[in-house]
Amino acid sequence: MRTVFIFTFNLVLYSSCVSQLPKVGGYSFYHVGRIDNLESFIKFTSAELRTDSLYKNSDRKMDSISQGYEKKIANKNSDTAKFLTDAFASLRSDFSSNRARIFISGVRNGKAEKIDPVAAEGLPAVCNCYQDKDIISVEFAFGFFGGFAVRQQIVGSLFHTKVYVVTRHADIYKASLLDTAFRSELEIEPLKQNMTLLTKPSMNIGEQLTGFVTFQSKPYFENAGQGNVDSVSINVRYFFTCKTRQTLTAISRGFMKYWPRPS
Repeated sequence: MRTVFIFTFNLVLYSSCVSQLPKVGGYSFYHVGRIDNLESFIKFTSAELRTDSLYKNSDRKMDSISQGYEKKIANKNSDTAKFLTDAFASLRSDFSSNRARIFISGVRNGKAEKIDPVAAEGLPAVCNCYQDKDIISVEFAFGFFGGFAVRQQIVGSLFHTKVYVVTRHADIYKASLLDTAFRSELEIEPLKQNMTLLTKPSMNIGEQLTGFVTFQSKPYFENAGQGNVDSVSINVRYFFTCKTRQTLTAISRGFMKYWPRPS
């Protein structure tokens, strides 16, 4: 199931500063300093304890599989063996050091939507931080075959966040009522975005980044059936902590290439 999760949301990814601070080309300045309620994030919730256990068990199995492949191939093709070693390593995740806790609320047709009690304590997700020269990309996703993903970029003293919503086997999303057709996935830009980092990034591989982000989306639209279309916006708050890595997936490299830089 873990492999399905990673694969599904890699595909999704492919296809705190206050809101009054100035924006530069869609990017906003972030704060560095104390993060309110960080102590609550440090302590695992019951869902995070289960997730941590799941990943530890999965990593043990992955280590066993990886070692088996390496022994078979190492003597025949060292380059292939190294590729497999790197590939397996990229799928490993020390959840305790690479995680996010997500809080989501929504407004539909001007009315606040009810929050699921299960999500009230925060949804757990594995958080990956990739560094490419002067850019840090923070990525995580939640859900199976549908849900949402978050990807934010940090460049110097600026950051930019995008949220992706996706559903399978149904085209229900529109960014604008002027769009000719509904889609099964949608990239949502922020109306407001705020971020506080505990420390300013040193841009050294292996550093631990910890932060808190709030994201208020621009309105988008959902097909509610029977000819009705709902106006929707979401508010996402999340703590995150992750250790930066240099290894990028091919998908992430492609995505970074086309991400708008601050101007």
